[in-house]
Amino acid sequence: MTLAARQSSPAPSRRDSWEDVQRWGKVRERVRNGRRSWWIDLRPYGRVYTTLGGSRFRSRAQAERVLLSIRGEVNPGGKSREAAVSLYTARTSPRLRLGYVYAQWTARMREAARRGEVTGSYVDHLERYRIYLGTIAELHYGAVRFGHLEDLDGELAARLAPKTRRHT
Repeated sequence: MTLAARQSSPAPSRRDSWEDVQRWGKVRERVRNGRRSWWIDLRPYGRVYTTLGGSRFRSRAQAERVLLSIRGEVNPGGKSREAAVSLYTARTSPRLRLGYVYAQWTARMREAARRGEVTGSYVDHLERYRIYLGTIAELHYGAVRFGHLEDLDGELAARLAPKTRRHT
């Protein structure tokens, strides 16, 4: 390829072409205990099991209509795939969020302090550190990955002294 040809070729688009969007996603069927159900496979962005109202798909046609709706939101110049899927993906139960699990753990540590196994000041520190969880407090406790912790560390670096950040 010549230099002129390389310079004139268009840069890759950040948005998907309409043909790519039309091939994206697939309605899948599953049978459990004799009951048939449908879901939409949009990996790696997510899986959709329900309508926007939260009810499960009653037919393949209903799942296909939701898939077409999601594809329509991603049309060239529209939303990103992640943004379109996020409207339909399941929400994390409050009891499975990291903030709730952390609060339960600190409550158990408070009981351990009453028994004399740890100091009360240590538990006070743990309870204060909960405010620094930031956005990861709303994540499912099993979904927290290294990237989330790196983002949290960056947020803490802007707000805390180095020693406090290390202890947090």
